[in-house]
Amino acid sequence: MTTDDMYRLGVGVLLVCFLAACGGSDDVGSPTAKLDGEWELTSGRGPEGEISIPPKAQVTLEITRGSMRGTSACNMYEGRLVAKGADIRASRIGGTEMACDLARSRAESHFLAALQAIATYRRSSNQLTLLGEDTELNFDKVPTPPPSSFTGTHWELTGLLQGAGPGGMMSEPRPARMAFADDGTFEGTTGCSAISGQWTDNGDRVTTSEVLIGARSCRGLKGEQHEHVVSVLEAGFTVDTEENTMTLDWIEGERGLYYVDR
Repeated sequence: MTTDDMYRLGVGVLLVCFLAACGGSDDVGSPTAKLDGEWELTSGRGPEGEISIPPKAQVTLEITRGSMRGTSACNMYEGRLVAKGADIRASRIGGTEMACDLARSRAESHFLAALQAIATYRRSSNQLTLLGEDTELNFDKVPTPPPSSFTGTHWELTGLLQGAGPGGMMSEPRPARMAFADDGTFEGTTGCSAISGQWTDNGDRVTTSEVLIGARSCRGLKGEQHEHVVSVLEAGFTVDTEENTMTLDWIEGERGLYYVDR
């Protein structure tokens, strides 16, 4: 099993946890807004001992209105934070289950044990400390990256959007890319074939012309994705960029493309 396969399996396990075991209505308060933000662990200890972060590994914590998520040196995790005054606790923690080397696994185990032991916190402008019995987690604020530009960015397709609103769905695509240039041209791939052409900003939408599609025959799932990408690009679309993501929504129907700047 490849690393990508293990990652996808782990994400599936995480989703099952939150849909089946961790669901339900919130019957507790949310953390104060001053905890919101993205943080990176610089040092820490907990019930299992000191947290030694291996080289090239990261331990992060992103807090948004009482929810939390991040990386734990090895896997991704999610959960809830509940705060009342200076008291705080973590709950409903779940994560992916990708296998890692011993150093990353040990750091992850120590961090998650410490996260579950927190009871209070200290916050300054760029630092956050979570405290509990035999526990201290020290974080630095992660600066917000500038938003990626529609043009001049090499976008990687990470989602095929079908439907709108709460009933909409996003499926995982085959590898594909896209780039829009300032001179009004675009080029990329559909996951099966090359595609290129001209683009024009009409204010409320982007339209394309002179679209050229490679001669490869696309069948099965490749063909379905190919048709999905081509239909959005040829029909015209709206563009929504946020930080390092871009969403193209099809003007003529409930279909779209979700890209990430990597």
